[in-house]
Amino acid sequence: MALTLEETKRLDKLNFANGGGYSDFLSGVEKQDPSNDKFLFIGLGGKGCATIKSLKTEVYKKIKCPKGKDKPDNFEYLAIDSDKNSLEQMKKGGLGERGLSDTSQDQEVFGLSNESLVKILKGKGALPENITAWMNPTLSPEYTEQGAKGIRQAGRALLFGSEIKDLWTYIEHKLSNLHSNIQNGQDLNVYVFAGVGGGTGSGTIIDIPYIVREIAEKKGWEVRVYGYIFLPDTYTVEGKSAGHIVANSYAALQEIDMLMNLPYAGGTGKFKAKYHTGYEVESTEAIFKSCVLVSGKRGDGLVPEPDKFSKRVVIDNVISLVGQTKADSDTMLAHSFLDNRETVVRSAVNEFNEKVPRNAYFQYLGIGIGAMELPLDQMMAYVAKGVVDKMEEGWNKHATQQDADLTLRNYGLEPSIVGSQMMQKASLFHYDKAMKKGITKAMVSNGQWYQRIREQWETKNTELFKQWDNERQIRTSAIADNIERDFQARFTEPNFGIYFLKELLASRRVNENPLNGVLERIRKDYYEKGLQTLINGARDGKENALTNMRRIENGHSLFCPFDEYGKACVDSLVWENVEYLYDHYVRECLNEAMADLRKKIEEVEKFISIFEYLKEIVKKNYDMVMAGKMPPHAVYASQLLDFSKSEDDKSVKATKDYLDDLLMQKTSTGLVTTFETKVLEDREKRKILEDKQNGKKEFEAIPIFVNFLENEFAPLVRLSLEQFLTMKYDANTMAEAIKKMCDQLKRDADIIFPSGPCLSISDLPSNNWIIVPADAGQVKTAVENYIASVPDANVATSQDRNSIYWYNLIAGIPLFALKDIYSYEKEYKEKQQNMNKGVHLWETENENWKEFPLLNNRKLWENEGYYDKEEVDYEESVQRDTDCFLKSGLIQEIKENTDNYGFYKAYVLDDVTLEHGSEKILEWCEKTYMQAPHLDENGLIDTKSGLVNAMNQFCKEKGHNMQEVYIQNDSMWFVIKDEAGLYKAMRMQIFLYKKLCKTFELYQKCKNMVDQKNQVLAEAKKLNIDTERFANFVKAGIIQMDEKEALYEASTGNQKSITKYITLESWQKKFVVYSVFKKFCEKTDDRILKELDKDYQTFLKKVEEDDDIAAVFEERGETLVAKADEAVNQLNKVATQNDFATIGKADMPDILIDFYKRLKLYC
Repeated sequence: MALTLEETKRLDKLNFANGGGYSDFLSGVEKQDPSNDKFLFIGLGGKGCATIKSLKTEVYKKIKCPKGKDKPDNFEYLAIDSDKNSLEQMKKGGLGERGLSDTSQDQEVFGLSNESLVKILKGKGALPENITAWMNPTLSPEYTEQGAKGIRQAGRALLFGSEIKDLWTYIEHKLSNLHSNIQNGQDLNVYVFAGVGGGTGSGTIIDIPYIVREIAEKKGWEVRVYGYIFLPDTYTVEGKSAGHIVANSYAALQEIDMLMNLPYAGGTGKFKAKYHTGYEVESTEAIFKSCVLVSGKRGDGLVPEPDKFSKRVVIDNVISLVGQTKADSDTMLAHSFLDNRETVVRSAVNEFNEKVPRNAYFQYLGIGIGAMELPLDQMMAYVAKGVVDKMEEGWNKHATQQDADLTLRNYGLEPSIVGSQMMQKASLFHYDKAMKKGITKAMVSNGQWYQRIREQWETKNTELFKQWDNERQIRTSAIADNIERDFQARFTEPNFGIYFLKELLASRRVNENPLNGVLERIRKDYYEKGLQTLINGARDGKENALTNMRRIENGHSLFCPFDEYGKACVDSLVWENVEYLYDHYVRECLNEAMADLRKKIEEVEKFISIFEYLKEIVKKNYDMVMAGKMPPHAVYASQLLDFSKSEDDKSVKATKDYLDDLLMQKTSTGLVTTFETKVLEDREKRKILEDKQNGKKEFEAIPIFVNFLENEFAPLVRLSLEQFLTMKYDANTMAEAIKKMCDQLKRDADIIFPSGPCLSISDLPSNNWIIVPADAGQVKTAVENYIASVPDANVATSQDRNSIYWYNLIAGIPLFALKDIYSYEKEYKEKQQNMNKGVHLWETENENWKEFPLLNNRKLWENEGYYDKEEVDYEESVQRDTDCFLKSGLIQEIKENTDNYGFYKAYVLDDVTLEHGSEKILEWCEKTYMQAPHLDENGLIDTKSGLVNAMNQFCKEKGHNMQEVYIQNDSMWFVIKDEAGLYKAMRMQIFLYKKLCKTFELYQKCKNMVDQKNQVLAEAKKLNIDTERFANFVKAGIIQMDEKEALYEASTGNQKSITKYITLESWQKKFVVYSVFKKFCEKTDDRILKELDKDYQTFLKKVEEDDDIAAVFEERGETLVAKADEAVNQLNKVATQNDFATIGKADMPDILIDFYKRLKLYC
């Protein structure tokens, strides 16, 4: 019987070539205890969700779970995606895989959707504000069953609707479950897995960690959030989709790079989102405590199947962290492995040469794994082949005709016997002499008596048929029980089995086959011959009775044999009953029996097809093992056993001899009987479940077969890694073997992160953990001796008895070190140039994350022949703005150390103040600061640090917030020694830069007000200086005024006219001193004034030396005062003021009075 595609897929789970194996189905392998900490694992998008499902499966296989559960009580899973079809696949389990639960009590999958958004988009309506706050205004996303179609903003938008309430509740519920019994020393950990190349994973990778943090913060819980980010080279797509994946990934990495450093931004940067009313996030925390970058490359190229490889590395890494893996100090490995080790990273970076850029964030982790595993699958493959060979011998039994005949007799299906048994259980119609009472000959002749008898018979038949139908059911059930009993006996008893059963039940005597099987014998001998003979006999008996009836009806004798006729009538009707019995009830018994047998034949044939297919897999696995081509469960796992070397390698031969000894202890008959008993037991269990659940349960051959092997060869399954090594090597070769094993482990544990030539990540701090079985003392000692010469290497122990793992972690990786970052950046920029929308999660006029710094450091461009004008222009803009910030005092250099440089501090207003407090600050500037200002060295109101510092003080006093942010902070990997360093720092700290830009706008408004007043003050100051000089020059005789004109005379004797009075207007002549002053100021330049000032100083010396000259000096001053008093008196008169008003100069009296009063002061 041919197998379905689904059946072969299930069987192929055992095939090594398909990544399957025996160990996936072993139940007796010792599992680890789970860590005491609490864990929530979240997968985002297709790649993240697939990781979650595989992780759940591996946790179930390797870590102890409570009875009846498929996860430890301190573990929770949640897969989030917008692809409904993909999520349906996530729910499916079986054959060694655990599906994700979607029950209301344990929801592990969540389908992202936003029905209101979809309706708005279809109707071309306006999007809500909580989406337009960040979405590209020209983007109009479309959604399908497959989700966000690769657009990051489309994926993110699915979080911004009423459906977020359910997701929020699911996450909160899972965190609550984990935190409900948390104790001191236990951490609440959240691991987020995502490929950032698609629409959903990349579109939600920023929001989900912050949603988790928000939920935990509101509950007052501490939570550690870790990220595992799959890079573009872990995808296996090509063409347009590949470019899409690269651009999305690059943009996501830019955003993560910035948000990892939010805590160091002094509150200037925040992640804010309003998903729905009452569901909002505002955080200054880092997006992840640690972030692991997962590549599909190692060394110079891609590993085989990078998608599977990278996922496997991540899963095994996590398994080591969430199980009871302990270091010698008894601390859990999870508490130390993902440590970012900032201090040692900073020390390493300080040692780099000048070619390595420092204006980047050295903050990511890279991981690598090497493994040596007990070759359980290889040994199981060897044993399985031996078992199958023996079972083929045990199945080599054939049925005979005698077996078929005996079986048929055991069924109790012979039609005459079945009919007789049914007739014995019911009372047939019979003749009674009382029936002839009142009967006449005429009633016999016309058939009237027969009709009366028939009516009685028909009445009797109702009860008879009911009895027969009941008896038919009893007989059918009894026959079915006989068939089933015999089937089970033949299935499991020695010398029979499934191949024997097929011959016994299904054989037909054709060609050279001498056997008619049970079904064929029933069909031919019972159904076609025996049953038909019985039916024909009943028909003959009926016909004889009818003949007697007709003879008597047509008789002419005066005497009528009433009894004979009545009995003939009854006999005809009874024979009709008998015919119906065989043709209906007995035939139905045969039909049901044959149908039952056909099902059993199908069942046997299905078993045989499955085991024939299974036998081929076992043989292929064996051939692969014996050829030394056994694939490890992951690329990084090395083999400890190569059967292809059994002729040359004594250690391999020792293993082979051990397995052969185990096989020798088993007989072919015993193996067949035991195995088929297990199959039969499973068959019974499936029947019970089918009856309870009203649905078909598929036969799962592989778990049964592997469990059978496990029970038969228990010592093999219980074999530990150390026992295997002890068996394989003698005392003299053991130490050298473990040394070679460690050499291989170290090579295999190379970091899966391809670094470029600018920075060898091997120069960064590493963290190596070699995990050995807890009960492998000899191995542990040998490994400890080996790592004595390996820097940063430690040994930890695990309850996993079958494996040694070498986990390698590199800390402090900057993104520019990624070998492919240049090509990623190029693809990303091309997408931007092609107006690709929605690549970044924030693309509005007010805030656009595409302005984040490029990841490929500018210092490295020249090496790659690369130049990005847009980035250069932006950096130059930052530099110009930074110069403005320095000049304004919004950035100030604070000398706080003994070196030749200081710290730069920025002053920025927070969002609330900028949005709601700007008017208050402007009012303060006008009414407070400008009235009692800080003055600069020129006596003007300070518009630089004085203004900024005063503004800062005002904000502190009035409840506004002006933040003082040190630009040199712990996220910086270089010291800002000068303005060039400051420019680099400002480009890195874009949130601070943007906040400074906004603060500068408000500062500029304040400065503009101050500048206006400073202009007035400057003019007044100049007027005072000019007035004082004028008065001095008049008193010194430098300026001379006669009746017709005014002139000034230099020490050289040269005279120059200031003004002739005839040219003046009437009012100017009247107030001629003022007119001369104005003309003098207009006509003299700095050179002349400098010369005249020198003459004045010479005159002052003469005044000091000569009393007569001093008297003249004083007299001239008194004269000038008198003229000023006279002018002021005149100007105070109403008539004078009216005269000025008449000529359109109503304000002139005040100007003149101010001048003459000031003139008096300097006289």
